[in-house]
Amino acid sequence: MLKSSDGKMFEIEEETARQCQTIAHMIEAECTDNVIPVSNVTSEILEMVIEYCNKHHVDAANPCSDEDLKKWDKEFMEKDQYTIFHLMNAAYDLHIKSLLALAYQTVADMVNDNKWAFE
Repeated sequence: MLKSSDGKMFEIEEETARQCQTIAHMIEAECTDNVIPVSNVTSEILEMVIEYCNKHHVDAANPCSDEDLKKWDKEFMEKDQYTIFHLMNAAYDLHIKSLLALAYQTVADMVNDNKWAFE
């Protein structure tokens, strides 16, 4: 179970949770008591992070082609700047390298296309 900063609980499979290096280290060090607090991430953002991790979880029964995954990633990142910023922070805090790279690339693409407002 993951507990967001605003107290919402999320049930998540261990293999999905292990994509977050911070959580994986806590599991390996046996620092969890079935509830892992994710104190810097709101429930809205944590739900998106879990969705991302679930999609990127390698499942032999339901493999996803690289092309399909890239398409899904592009659609997943079609969010406002505020949300992208918080997804980036969550990916950094939880050490989810692939999500962090995706968020950085999204911001870079938005800047290059003049779609990122610097306010």
